[in-house]
Amino acid sequence: MLHIYRYPLKSTQAESLKSVELSPDGLQGDRVMALCDPTGQLITGRAESSLVLLRVTVQDQLLSVSFKNEKRDFALKEGNRIENRHFSARFNSVQVSKEADQWFSDFLGRECHLIAQDPHNPRMIKSEYGSSKLHMPDAGPVLLLNKATLNFLRGKCPDYCETLRFRPNLLVDASTAYEEHDWQEIQIGHCKLKRMKDCSRCNFTTVHPLNGVKNRHSEPLRTLSKLKVNERGEAVFGVYFIPKNTATIALGDQLEILSTLTHSQ
Repeated sequence: MLHIYRYPLKSTQAESLKSVELSPDGLQGDRVMALCDPTGQLITGRAESSLVLLRVTVQDQLLSVSFKNEKRDFALKEGNRIENRHFSARFNSVQVSKEADQWFSDFLGRECHLIAQDPHNPRMIKSEYGSSKLHMPDAGPVLLLNKATLNFLRGKCPDYCETLRFRPNLLVDASTAYEEHDWQEIQIGHCKLKRMKDCSRCNFTTVHPLNGVKNRHSEPLRTLSKLKVNERGEAVFGVYFIPKNTATIALGDQLEILSTLTHSQ
């Protein structure tokens, strides 16, 4: 295990960790909040790339947001319920701070709400993958990236491949590029994880993870689309996994491949 990252507020800067608790719901504290517009549509870095300029932490019912030399703290309290949309997903959330709503609305220049999972009616993973709760990630609880695959991409597209462009939770050190796409079940430390699906990629990868500038040549997405695609023709890079048990993992933990996919000839 090389790096562990979480993103307390969806689409904002990564928080680098030495250890974290994994459960079937994902990393503790990962993407536990998001922003949405008044209609309930989630707001992400795809449309608002300036979100990557924000550093956010959430602890003990307090959200702290830092931008340039400014830091603001907002007390969190369960408020009104909102019906949300994100891609094809429909789920409920709760507003958690009117004061934060105003700050983020001023920052983005449009009305928005800070939301968290509805504790009484939580969002769930797609039933075909199990029965885990899901906070605010796009599709799955844990996104894993292989350093060998990242290095292979850097050989094709050297200037636009910072690790955090791809917003992984776990960066592991395996020997062969793209081998992670064949892993069916793995173990990291004392946590077993099962494959969910490949991660399809979008224009958020074209946003620099520190300054929010979009690449005008659509890199590295353009190069990714030439390397590996799914059955719908979408570029894939990284794999979603679902933890099978609750355990703490840490930097330096060994990765064990327990089973791989069987491909028809």
